[in-house]
Amino acid sequence: MAESSSRPSEPTGVPPQIITFYSYKGGTGRSMAVANTAWVLAGNGLRVLAVDWDLEAPGLHRYFHPFLLDKKLRHSRGVIDMITLFAGSSATAPAGSSTAGVSVVDPAVQHRISEHAHVLDYAVSLDWAFPGDGGIDFLPAGVQDGSYSQTISTFDWDDFYTRKGGGAFLSALRRDMLDNYDVVLIDSRTGLSDTAGICTVLMPDVLVNCFAMNAQSIEGAVLVARYVANHRGPHPVRIVPVPMRVERSTAAKVAVSRAYARLLLGPFMQELPPDELGRYWETVEIPYVPDYAHEEILAPFGDPPDQPDSLLAAYERLTGVLTDGRVSGLPAMDEEARLRWLREFERPTPAESPTLLLCHAVADQVWGEWVAAQLRDAGLDVVRLPVDPLFRDFDGMRAMLAGVGRVVPLLSVAFLACPAAGQLWQAADAAEEAGSRFLLPVRIDGVVLAPPFDGRAPVELTIDSAEQARALLLTSVGPLSSTVPAAPTDPDTPADSGRPGASGETGDPVRAAATTRADGPRYPLRQPAIFEAPPRNPHFVGRQAALDALRAGLVHGGSTVPQVLTGAEELGKTEVALEYVHRFGPDYDVVWWIAAGQPYGIAASLALLAERLGVTTPMRADPNERVKAAIDALRNGEPYSRWLLVLDRAGDRAGTEPYLPAGPGHVLVTTRSTTWTGGSVVEIGSFTEQESLYYLRSRLSGLGAEDAARIAAPLENSPARLAGLADWLRDSGVGVEAYLRLHGV
Repeated sequence: MAESSSRPSEPTGVPPQIITFYSYKGGTGRSMAVANTAWVLAGNGLRVLAVDWDLEAPGLHRYFHPFLLDKKLRHSRGVIDMITLFAGSSATAPAGSSTAGVSVVDPAVQHRISEHAHVLDYAVSLDWAFPGDGGIDFLPAGVQDGSYSQTISTFDWDDFYTRKGGGAFLSALRRDMLDNYDVVLIDSRTGLSDTAGICTVLMPDVLVNCFAMNAQSIEGAVLVARYVANHRGPHPVRIVPVPMRVERSTAAKVAVSRAYARLLLGPFMQELPPDELGRYWETVEIPYVPDYAHEEILAPFGDPPDQPDSLLAAYERLTGVLTDGRVSGLPAMDEEARLRWLREFERPTPAESPTLLLCHAVADQVWGEWVAAQLRDAGLDVVRLPVDPLFRDFDGMRAMLAGVGRVVPLLSVAFLACPAAGQLWQAADAAEEAGSRFLLPVRIDGVVLAPPFDGRAPVELTIDSAEQARALLLTSVGPLSSTVPAAPTDPDTPADSGRPGASGETGDPVRAAATTRADGPRYPLRQPAIFEAPPRNPHFVGRQAALDALRAGLVHGGSTVPQVLTGAEELGKTEVALEYVHRFGPDYDVVWWIAAGQPYGIAASLALLAERLGVTTPMRADPNERVKAAIDALRNGEPYSRWLLVLDRAGDRAGTEPYLPAGPGHVLVTTRSTTWTGGSVVEIGSFTEQESLYYLRSRLSGLGAEDAARIAAPLENSPARLAGLADWLRDSGVGVEAYLRLHGV
């Protein structure tokens, strides 16, 4: 979150204004122009807000990534998060309200606007020391996670704008932006759409109409200009057409395109006298520079100063036009510093940015997901290799080591029980060159390390604080460059307080990047607030394909699409569900297991859940009210949005469906019924032969592979029959040889 402060006085005489950069077609270099203009303005002591409003294809952050803590925006809220939060808090505007415009008189709507229209709650500051009060704050499009595309595609802009008071909210947001910044630059989406008026009419004082030098782009720019001219907003909008990516090597064709653009767009620039109009077109042109075509590089770092034909000089001239000449140049940067920072923009070669192999037990998948997320957010390329006791592709695993630059095993009781753990350790240890830190172990539980694992001190992640764990992880395992976030010194210090680069402070980047949204990986030592489920089966074996399908379906299948485990009796549907609950339980706030054989049992369990959620009391006698309160709480995600509801041994769907909540959580069903066809169905069958043999050998001490195969053969890999036999052999005292002779096996 950006520093809260009033907008400074106008150090250069530039009045506060909002400038939208808009293009009818993509590929004009619009985002690049926004980023560079922001840098020139901030370099002259202005406080600038750069907004990525290209919600369908956000990319402005790529030009700022060396100076952002959350480089991939995994945790940084932005435009769509602000808007959806406001829309979710707003009831439909009452009759008599001006719902489509800027004036909503209903006090309740005005109160919600005052609560949510605060850009400083979402903007993040770039870590760079600009002169004076200068600085760039960045407002992203939104958190870039698995749900982002769905949020954008399903958001009802018409309902927001015409029924939720969206026009008034955006007008209030506009005022808030101007109260806190000297200049606001908006990188808008391409084309003309139902929401085009937000960025072209409602928000800006100036519209930079970006176009390339081809007929389609020029004619599209005319459509944009005509749209703005015909839609009068609450304030006048100055249209500034800017030709971009001008290829000057084809002089004759460029001259024709220039004449065509000036002819069609000239009528929208009548405020300029003819003599100034000619100078205008000569000034604003942005050239095409091939060296900038492959990477997102800011021109102040890519170009030396005082080069009149450079891209930097073109952006300086454009900034001069936008500020009426008040800002027309950027103070020179130390050349050594410029070249050093230029390397931060350039894409590293594979040798400079090696892939990291993260190996963990399948039982520790929540740890694998969390660790991988932290390392990826820090800029590392991470490949996860989950293993279980049945994993035997040792040759393939060793081959993977040749293509990675670092190996990080997550040491745990479950991991060390896998034969792959020892194989990986020995191969990585042998491949490590002196001083290379190729093998970096991380311990995630209290496992006692014995040879060969005790030869080096692991990183200890057995600490309660997610922020401290992330800091320790990145310091020990993360990138070796100077951009690695440091551990927090004061957990109560706001992450983006005071633009660290400007004040000389280090800030608290770990705290900022460790903030977890509702759909991001949770720190695994964090336990659910409510957990109600049977104990874990200590003898659970295999079923990895089913668990992988469940996890993928629940995480990526959409909100509350039921994941259904089906199959014949005694094949282990309940055991698979139970393993999922315990394996992934830390990823939820609420885990609630329901014996769902009869509808009255489901109702009774939901009534109890309502009490545990605090949404009803035992004094409310009507059980139907308590059931409804629980379903409403789950649907609304209040007080918890991350919940898992398991309905074990459910009957037909029709009898169970009234108790299935919609909402942000997950629903898992086990059933023999064939009526569950609306969700994602995972069929549970018998054990594989490998699973059967491992199960018997893990249950019966000293059982050899050959005897295990002889015992398992007549049981047809039935999990229930194998479990029953293992229990009988253990409890009866009958030896394996005696059993085999008795049954003639």
